[in-house]
Amino acid sequence: SPSIVISKPPSAFPTSTPSVSLSKGSMRPSIAPTPTPPSIGCYEFAAEKYAKRVTKYGNVTTSTCSKLAKLTNTKPHCSKTESGQGFLPAKLACKVTCGTCPDGCGEVDITKFFFEDEAKKTCAFLQKKRSKWSRERMTKVCNREDPNGTVPSGNVACPVTCGTCISPSISPSILISKPPSASPTLTP
Repeated sequence: SPSIVISKPPSAFPTSTPSVSLSKGSMRPSIAPTPTPPSIGCYEFAAEKYAKRVTKYGNVTTSTCSKLAKLTNTKPHCSKTESGQGFLPAKLACKVTCGTCPDGCGEVDITKFFFEDEAKKTCAFLQKKRSKWSRERMTKVCNREDPNGTVPSGNVACPVTCGTCISPSISPSILISKPPSASPTLTP
């Protein structure tokens, strides 16, 4: 028989272990995995190496995503498709820098966000804390704004970790509703 226990809404930060709840009148736990939303966004490691140049003999010259990000024109590197010796082309290894994230949302591990007081932390720091902190703590940290407005919030700097990437399939409608009328109508 179905459980009469009302389940909680899905978490913005799903767990990898199943949820366990006891049904009324049952001594056995009902095990149901926490639903995992589709993966949204790209996470880039600045130290990730990519195949910068591949010779006709298969020799590979590598560079890192952080060096690529410092270039004024990344297009020559991001348009290459060659890979070799286990190194991917830049457009696959450095998706955020190259702008090749499938849904257009991504973060780089070394990007800094406002943490508290004058402190800045990186997305990598936040990613490590994600499994240790409660959902409430993550939400609070991700929403925290810099009073000076000079350092982005976690929601802006680390949208993948904070869960603020918006999938194009669930993006809000561009239709703007009319404001409510001053008096209710009598017909539906």
